[in-house]
Amino acid sequence: MVTLNELRKKLEKLIGSKFDKNKILEAFKNYQEFGDSSVVIYQGDYDKSKYFAHINQVGAHKFIIEVDENNIITGIFD
Repeated sequence: MVTLNELRKKLEKLIGSKFDKNKILEAFKNYQEFGDSSVVIYQGDYDKSKYFAHINQVGAHKFIIEVDENNIITGIFD
């Protein structure tokens, strides 16, 4: 099982690469919260430079993925 810190490190390795939902899903592989491993990834409604990724449970840890105008990941925050 992947820990939260291990997941964070996997996501941080994506900084500098083009945003790809499949790569985000791969980073979440073997990570669970509340016994669930289904991942939700969506773009912000008002700020298109941010995506959000988390396990599909209320209270799950949420990651913010910032991208530039070319959809290159510039930062991972939680």
